[in-house]
Amino acid sequence: MMRARPYLLTRSVVPENQESPIWFLRRSWLVPEQYVFRRNHFPYPSHLPDRVRVQIK
Repeated sequence: MMRARPYLLTRSVVPENQESPIWFLRRSWLVPEQYVFRRNHFPYPSHLPDRVRVQIK
């Protein structure tokens, strides 16, 4: 599940492709990892309710 990250620009939702605005990266040479980019080359798997079983003991 994708968490909301309002400081990243969303280029596409499926597959997930988000990046930091360039002005944000120019603040410092050191940029924390969570601010750089998020990229997923494949869509998230969809699970069908009739095929998913969760057993709780």
